[in-house]
Amino acid sequence: INQHDTNRLSSEPGRNEETPSNSTMQSCHSTTNNNNIKSSFIRKSKIPVPSEQKDAKYWHKRKRNNESAARSRIKKKILNSEMINRVIELERHHRLLKSQNIKLKNEL
Repeated sequence: INQHDTNRLSSEPGRNEETPSNSTMQSCHSTTNNNNIKSSFIRKSKIPVPSEQKDAKYWHKRKRNNESAARSRIKKKILNSEMINRVIELERHHRLLKSQNIKLKNEL
């Protein structure tokens, strides 16, 4: 729990500083070897919403969340495609510079 979460938790009535809320993600660092540190997040297990609480407000939030997740996946695909195109462009430019470098060295 970072400092922000600790401050937020301690200001909530009925909560102590050691108990995070359901939506809080805790950072967990595990070392795979001495030179390589892997960082991951551990989420609290989800508690399903009881059927009697699934009203119009719940389904509206679910619909908005599903739409947001879909937009996020599309954006990720576009950014990935742009990055691939940029890599191809940079590799082409690198080959050009390398050939120019060899040409200039041969002129000496």
